[in-house]
Amino acid sequence: MECHIRRAKREDAQAISRLVIAALHESNSQDYPAEVIAQVEQSFSPTAVSALLDSRLIFVAVKQHDLLGTASLDGDVVRTVFVAPIHHGAGIGRQLMRAIHTAAIKAGVTALRVPSSITAQGFYARLGYRKLRDEFHGAERTIVMEKSTLTISEAARALNASCECLAKQLDEGAIPHTCVDGERGITFLDLIAYKDRHDAINQT
Repeated sequence: MECHIRRAKREDAQAISRLVIAALHESNSQDYPAEVIAQVEQSFSPTAVSALLDSRLIFVAVKQHDLLGTASLDGDVVRTVFVAPIHHGAGIGRQLMRAIHTAAIKAGVTALRVPSSITAQGFYARLGYRKLRDEFHGAERTIVMEKSTLTISEAARALNASCECLAKQLDEGAIPHTCVDGERGITFLDLIAYKDRHDAINQT
């Protein structure tokens, strides 16, 4: 499902709160006891979400007037990635993560971490995040994961370029790359260096 990804506004706080709480109860509750869900829910009241807008880069996925998902970037940490349960599996989470990856490149982030819920671990793994460790906060288990390499398609979207153009740059040696299981990858660090060189040339 194609939707519009944009920065969250103050007036989105209530809708974000409703969406996150609905996802916690309908999805995360399958992996966590009720007391953990209740505790996490307290962190996503409309007032709490409004306060987060001052400290995090928060994105929302919208279609017409409906808010379908949200994700945020807190420095080099991905947080609060939730999609309305009715739209799970529609690709909205991937679209939000594209915006996160693009923002991270622009901010000079060389590796992204995410304290994933048990529920979302598979989602992040499919995006190339690898597990670093488990962390426990009482009965709440989170899986800390990291991503430092982008696929060609992910890198192209971050640069607002075509995959063909970026692949040509790799073929010509303009950007170092790795190859794992036949798929080429570009580290955040190398992509940032290429972007900086490209921007400097265009500004002269």
